[in-house]
Amino acid sequence: DTVPLAHGRTWWLGVGLMILGEFGNFAAYGFAPATLVAPLGAVSVVANAMYASLMLSEEFRMRDVFGTLLVIMGGSGLAYTSPRSETKLNTNTLLAYIFSDIFFIYTGVLVLVYVCVLSASKRYSSRFVVFDLALCAILGSCTVLATKGLSVSLRMTVMSEENAFASGITYCLIAVMALTATFQIRYLNRAMSNFGTSQVVPVYYVLFTLASVVGGIVLYREFAQLVAWRISAFFGAVIVTFLGVHLITSDRPPPERRLRDEDEEG
Repeated sequence: DTVPLAHGRTWWLGVGLMILGEFGNFAAYGFAPATLVAPLGAVSVVANAMYASLMLSEEFRMRDVFGTLLVIMGGSGLAYTSPRSETKLNTNTLLAYIFSDIFFIYTGVLVLVYVCVLSASKRYSSRFVVFDLALCAILGSCTVLATKGLSVSLRMTVMSEENAFASGITYCLIAVMALTATFQIRYLNRAMSNFGTSQVVPVYYVLFTLASVVGGIVLYREFAQLVAWRISAFFGAVIVTFLGVHLITSDRPPPERRLRDEDEEG
């Protein structure tokens, strides 16, 4: 008899670890630039491949080994070339950044791109994976920017530097984070229902990382103090990480075919 997933201890352990990991991810935005935290999400792709091999008996292929090495190299490059320090944020600085001309222009362009992609997705989302995932990436970058601001605000509150909850901007950030995350799930689920994981994961990771990095650069001025060679090396490290994620996630058989092959072998 089939046992529901929610009745298994392994499932609950996985859910608990996932929640713990998200808390750690949230805290990271309070202490590190968003341009560094977002690309390092590639580590989760490596972890997924390893745990699938250990716990689900999935094959850990030679290309997975090379992909893991590339992700490690890219992550090391990101850590080395990312900004060593950033402007100390507080409520006044955050408000000044949000109401700056460059962020208004960025927001206008982002909304325009979102509306155009949303219009096209109604017709082409079932044929091309990029449309739904582009919507996810745009919303995801907004989630990252809101998470960064909220995490910094909570850090300042805990350290008694200022009371973030006395400012309305904190509640606006919470609302943006909740709304964008909710709609992200909707589009991501639609992409997953139309395309395989091997297509969705690398495309989403690339688009989400690019959108988050650009958002961090524009809103939080995270590259303001970097010299040209560090910026070039940073994006080179991002590309190496992209290649690693592609190697790990591509050419994997869908779950249905893998189970059918196992039944035939049994």
